[in-house]
Amino acid sequence: MSEPTKRMYMVSGTVDDMSDGESTKDFSIELSYTIEGNRLVQIKTEEVMMDSKYDQLTLIQTPLVIGTYWTENAKDQNGVLQKISGQITKVEQNDTGLKEYTVLHKQHGSDYYEQRVIRENIGVVSFEKLFELGDEPFSAGYFLSSAMNMTQNEVTLYFPDRDALKVWREVRTLTVYDNGIAKAAVLGLIAGTNSTTLSPSMPEGTRLLSINLDNGLCTVDFSRAFIENHSGGSAGELMTLSSIVNTLTEFPEINRVQILVEGQAGETIGNMLLDEPLYRFEDLIGL
Repeated sequence: MSEPTKRMYMVSGTVDDMSDGESTKDFSIELSYTIEGNRLVQIKTEEVMMDSKYDQLTLIQTPLVIGTYWTENAKDQNGVLQKISGQITKVEQNDTGLKEYTVLHKQHGSDYYEQRVIRENIGVVSFEKLFELGDEPFSAGYFLSSAMNMTQNEVTLYFPDRDALKVWREVRTLTVYDNGIAKAAVLGLIAGTNSTTLSPSMPEGTRLLSINLDNGLCTVDFSRAFIENHSGGSAGELMTLSSIVNTLTEFPEINRVQILVEGQAGETIGNMLLDEPLYRFEDLIGL
């Protein structure tokens, strides 16, 4: 769902009933995440999930750097309006090249806090809060233990030389989740080259929104930074496209690549129109 100034993602389902059916509580849950301006807002409807005591909360906001701070008013589970402060306290990069942001929320006038780790392209992967039960509050939380299949795969990535004449092979070992090797390859491009003689191919701040494969066509959706932050120049633009397309067409199941920006085809990167699928740039591969 989207509006001109916001994008919304919704999740609904049920929480596991640990009482084997004895509880009479409502185990349904609905979460919505709205990107509104420079902030990501969580709105939740649930009764038994161990999560925020606020029905609506700004999870994180830009700039995504340590020290970013904001305040807001939020209603707690009793409907009382509370003043909340949020702050990014840590920014780290995991072994897959994805950034993880630790965000601390504090309620003014009390010891209550909530702390989350938010992983790029994934969402909240751990949560901790102060349980205010009785006279002795205590901290508790959860983290997501992935049931996904994880492997280490050797992948060929392509990065441009410093003269923007050719793209060159760089073989890397990447962590691949649930056989998503094409996704891992694109994230590898975003993370950048390990070589001192090659250049990054992806504009600063580019995020991978989605990647799908259908009958040989790989559709890759990037954030708007992919076009807005590109340094420009026809040679550099061609290097970016050939880096992506040649990397993905290394996989035998992919023969062409469609690039989207925020879900839309037909955007332009400099002078190049992204309205049709692109095929492998064999003539631009350095030997």
